[in-house]
Amino acid sequence: MNLDKPLLLKVIVVIAGLEGLLLLGYGIAIAISSLSDSSRGISGATSSPFALLLVYALIAGVLALIARGLWSGNSSARSAFVLSQGFSIVIAQTLFQGSEEWERVLALGLIAAAVTSGVSLLSKPVRDYFV
Repeated sequence: MNLDKPLLLKVIVVIAGLEGLLLLGYGIAIAISSLSDSSRGISGATSSPFALLLVYALIAGVLALIARGLWSGNSSARSAFVLSQGFSIVIAQTLFQGSEEWERVLALGLIAAAVTSGVSLLSKPVRDYFV
């Protein structure tokens, strides 16, 4: 394994960290929204806002573990990362259906980050780093 980390790997780890922070922030926003305006969080949601917060916090934690694995050169983290980017796109789809404009913008950014990082993971410098 090469000791010098490629730039694209650094970008991938940063994207994974940002995705985790954004998902955790979104879960917190749902929970706070349910407290402040007596809504249920997401319009039409049948689940508890605090259950959603827990789910988004767990996903953020898993993303952090995957990013740590990628950073340390664990090749098995690559498959988990690609799978997590698929989940990010699914989460972005639910965000895009939100009622606020910032939710749609965040969703498009999340999709762009997921596709960019997924493709970057397949680049030659990153693949060679894990060999």
